[in-house]
Amino acid sequence: MFASPVVDLNQIATVPVLMGNTKRAVGNKKPKLECGLSMVIRTSDDAPMLPQDALNMLKAGNERYLSGDVEAKHVCAGVRGALKNQGQRPAATILGCADSRVALDFVFDTNPGDLFVVRNAGNVCGAPSGGLIGSIEYSVGHLQTQLVVVLGHTNCGAVAAATGTRIAQSTEGLSDCLKALVERLEQPVDEAIKQSPGATQCDIVELGIKLNVWHTIEELLRNSSVLKAALLAGTLEIHGGVYCLENGHVDWMGQHPEQQHLLDGSSNVVCGVCVN
Repeated sequence: MFASPVVDLNQIATVPVLMGNTKRAVGNKKPKLECGLSMVIRTSDDAPMLPQDALNMLKAGNERYLSGDVEAKHVCAGVRGALKNQGQRPAATILGCADSRVALDFVFDTNPGDLFVVRNAGNVCGAPSGGLIGSIEYSVGHLQTQLVVVLGHTNCGAVAAATGTRIAQSTEGLSDCLKALVERLEQPVDEAIKQSPGATQCDIVELGIKLNVWHTIEELLRNSSVLKAALLAGTLEIHGGVYCLENGHVDWMGQHPEQQHLLDGSSNVVCGVCVN
């Protein structure tokens, strides 16, 4: 019986790094690595990933996460060097909640360079001057990502706080900055309360989380000419989803049901519903 040779992972840097996570995977498996490489990565040498391919990549990664088949991620010097020297070409952009329990590289089993991520409490859009919309425009316009996902999650503390203040009709005790955050969530929370007469507060919160995903997409399209132009040109899709903290599954909501009205400039779309 011969002992297995010991591999010095620090020497991986001397081996050319495998590029191209755009390779077609077989079933639910990632592309195979060449000998001596620590992971498959995407760089600017890769072509932009088509929206459906990027969505399939995220869905397959979430399935691996659910089955406990997430890969160990040793980021060697060669990977870091390639990402530095050859730039980035993310497969998707994700606007998600800042909640520490939603670890996106685990949830989607992705590697460095796969995702361009923007996060804040409640996955809200924010004002155009706040930098969040500009960050997404940079990813879509400069890095050429063709899929944007607005991802909420169950038991969202920000939506729960906003629901509590709207039911109590009071923001007493909140700082000015927290009041501003809660205000960003008022419209979807109010709609959830309106749609849920007699429901428990917990049920209202969970509906508010879904409506907030639609509302954030609406705000992105109302405030970004870059995203609207990309959608109209067919080079971008924006999808919604909700991650379940309990079971790890992402409930994919699809594209906004009133997207065409939003692209036409309608102001009568509220939380996924056209009020006309």
